[in-house]
Amino acid sequence: MTLRDGTITTLIPFSSVSQVPPGLIKCLCDLLNREIEAGDTYPMLDPIPPEKFGPYWFANFAVVALKGELEEVTGLLKGEEREREVKWDEVVFGTHYIKVFYFGF
Repeated sequence: MTLRDGTITTLIPFSSVSQVPPGLIKCLCDLLNREIEAGDTYPMLDPIPPEKFGPYWFANFAVVALKGELEEVTGLLKGEEREREVKWDEVVFGTHYIKVFYFGF
């Protein structure tokens, strides 16, 4: 998709934490922890450590918005590219996850 300022953004769906590069998990964890510490928008009191963030955020389904064209973004996510130093904080625009709620029916 194209943002108002003309920046190309790609939404990448993830259905498992194993699909997510460790550096991206850390970046998203830092992003969430800043929201938790601000206390304005997320209903948690304490920051979540990176080793618990991945299984929490990617337990069901999550989408990450990354700067760039699809081919460029998928290159960052490929296994052989994971070893390369990626400045995730420069390419991550945001994330959203779907949390499943079970009601006692």
